[in-house]
This record gives sequence, C-alpha cells and structure tokens, in this order.
Amino acid sequence: MECPSVCLEVWCDGSVASDGRGGSGFVVIEADQHSGQRAEVVSGSRPAGTYATSLTAEITAADAGLKAAFPFASQHSPCPIILVTDSRSLVDAIVGDPYSMSPDIVRCYQTLHHIALLSGAVHLVWVSSHCGLQLNDKADRLAADGARLDEEVPLPIQAAKAAIRKATEYQPPMLDYRKLGPDACTRQHTAILNQLLTNHCPLLQSYLFRINAAVSPACQLCHAASEDADHILLFCPCRSLSRSKVALSVFISSAAAIVSSPIEVVRFLRLEKLL
Repeated sequence: MECPSVCLEVWCDGSVASDGRGGSGFVVIEADQHSGQRAEVVSGSRPAGTYATSLTAEITAADAGLKAAFPFASQHSPCPIILVTDSRSLVDAIVGDPYSMSPDIVRCYQTLHHIALLSGAVHLVWVSSHCGLQLNDKADRLAADGARLDEEVPLPIQAAKAAIRKATEYQPPMLDYRKLGPDACTRQHTAILNQLLTNHCPLLQSYLFRINAAVSPACQLCHAASEDADHILLFCPCRSLSRSKVALSVFISSAAAIVSSPIEVVRFLRLEKLL
C-alpha cells in the first residue's frame, strides 16, 4: 500500500475572556511526507459565544479547524489528519462515552467521523500549553481574537442553564489571605476559613457525613445532632474554654461573620488543635 504523500495538522485552541465571551482559533498545516516541507494553508478565528465554557471554546476550535481542513484533505485523499490540542478536557470528551456526549461534542464527533471517512485516519494529539510551540501559541492568539468578534452565536442549553445557576445561586463572601497580612493567616488557614463559611470543610462531621467519610454528622465531643460551622465556633459546650480565651463570641454571632474576624477564628482553631 502506498504511503500518503501529504498529511494535515490542525492546531486548535479555545479561549474565554474575562467578560465570559468565548473564542476559538485554528491553524491548518500541510506537511509533505516525502520532502518534509510544511506550510500553512489556512487559519482563522471563530466566536464561541457569550457564557461559553473553556470546553465549549475548545470544541468550537476543533470543529472549525477540521471543517477548514476538509477541502485540502479532499485534494490528497487519503490524507491523514493530526488534530493537535492543549486541552485534556477536549481529548477526554472526544474519546469518552458517546452516549453521554453533549450536543457540542456530538457535532464535533460527527465532523471527525466525516473527515476520517475521506482522509483515512484522524489522530488526536495532546501537547502542553505555553511551552514555546509556535503553532499552538498562534492558535491561542487567534482564539483570543475570536472572543472579540461581534458575531452572534446560538447559546447551547447547557451553557444557558449554567449561566442561570451562576447568576441566581448564593455566593458567600470569600477571604483573600494576601489582604490579611503575612502574620495574620497563611494561605492554608484562609482556605479552611473559606471552607467553614460554606460548611464544606473536613473539620466538620456534618460535611464528612455528607461525603460518606463519617458514619454520623454528630459532634464527637458533645454529641449534638449536627456538627456544622456554627456549632464548632459558637455552640459546642466542650469548646467553651478556648472560645472564652479569644473572646470569640464578642467578635462573631454566626459562621458568616468569619469574614470580619478571621484572626480570632484562627486563634480559636489553633487552641482547639484544629489547625
């Protein structure tokens, strides 16, 4: 069987700007298998839509790049296609269970199948991002350009649901250890405080019970029905001595007040040997 004389490399990348607008970019390279010469044949940017996720932008880039490569592949059939991406999420999505694919992935998968029938094979290659690969960096720049395009893109139902959830769900205030001073809280301490704010903290029996890491949500000291952040900081009688030493009840009236008095909470947790 004669070896194909030409193969095509499709370098693709997705990007999401700070305002939530997504973009995609691709570069198609024609490589001569005999002479070793490589030349760019087409490149471009596409918008991925408002409220796009990183994966949506990556899928849009792969789909657009493959479709742009199709006319060149048809001129040299068979012509292997090498799809190059720096997104592990895209790789996992493409090679995952076809019965659990999102509509975006199904569309990209159909493009892959269509071009594979023509070219003979499509190879999926993952590369590390921002490591000096010029074509990958170019695709990244094109993706950023795509996020700035004004073209309207239909909003997938999954993205619409995610945007609605993000806009309507309660976002508790979070602490930033860099704003508390180097002698106040370490990064690890601030992480624990933020976990206590949301009651998703491994110090809490109620949380461990929710993730099936404990047999009961009850406090192991006073055996109260549920050990949440309010219970540890304010109500557990077995921790009252440490609480009085730092006058914790003076500073906070609920776990949500951790934001205003993080230093006192850290001192209390240290006394209780929880940090």
